[in-house]
Amino acid sequence: MPGGADDVPLLVPKLGMAMTEATLLQWLAEEDAPVAEGDPLYVIETDKVETEVAAPAPGRLRRVGAEGATYQVGEAVGWLVTP
Repeated sequence: MPGGADDVPLLVPKLGMAMTEATLLQWLAEEDAPVAEGDPLYVIETDKVETEVAAPAPGRLRRVGAEGATYQVGEAVGWLVTP
């Protein structure tokens, strides 16, 4: 289950001083896919700028966020679950 002691949350990053939220445009990796650190995971949009977000650590992807939904900076849109 996501949120275990070693699991890594995928948080909406703060990309600018005035940024408070972003839209999750697209997932680039499938649910439960094994990912390596640095693999592209999802694309967010803020102020009409699209940014690809990479995996901060290895693990299996658990999606929480929905494509097209808007999330606050620091909100989890997924997890990297570790064995």
